[in-house]
Amino acid sequence: MKARTVGLLLAAAIPLLIAAQELVTFRVALKYRDVRSVIARVSEEAGPRGQITVDRAANAIYISDERPRAEAARALLAALDVPARRFALQARFSVYSAPKKTGLLRDEPLFTDAASFMERTTPSASAEQVMDITEGGSSEAVLVPGFTLKASAEGYDPTKRRLALSELSVLREADGVKTPVFSGRAVLPEGEPTVLVAALEATSQSCRLSLTPVLMPEASAKERP
Repeated sequence: MKARTVGLLLAAAIPLLIAAQELVTFRVALKYRDVRSVIARVSEEAGPRGQITVDRAANAIYISDERPRAEAARALLAALDVPARRFALQARFSVYSAPKKTGLLRDEPLFTDAASFMERTTPSASAEQVMDITEGGSSEAVLVPGFTLKASAEGYDPTKRRLALSELSVLREADGVKTPVFSGRAVLPEGEPTVLVAALEATSQSCRLSLTPVLMPEASAKERP
């Protein structure tokens, strides 16, 4: 009797297991966001069997996955596809000279804790700037004479409160030539500072940049594909 009961339970569970593994496909056309700016984030939600494809001509995304994951991805797209949001990108920038020599002929240790050194050293130059930047847009500002900050906002993820930048660069100008101190992509937590430290090539200086994106009141501007 018990064996028969177990068999009946297994038979009843099989359709449920098949349903849980059912693959569904959703097509989501975006109204405000460019599909290229959200594809990386949506792909994070895909399961082992999931597939995310892009129709750039129609600015649409196809989500094929097990139903719970596909529905979660579709809900995420609904949260991302809103009118472009504005941010105040707060920047604090400082330039430091090389560590001073200690002793008669001996330099400081070869490996120096940069954070500790900068905390106990007065910068040779420093400034604070606030850049106005919108999702899908770019902005730039002079930090201190000879140093320019450039940023391009790819998009904001409200579910994780982070702003993705497709470009983040600090350019140093010397003798009329601009060279990047650092340049690349970045993902910044909203409302929290992110600190970057870099050595300046061909000089005995280093710099420190702190960036904090702050979400501003909603705007109605549409992001350009």
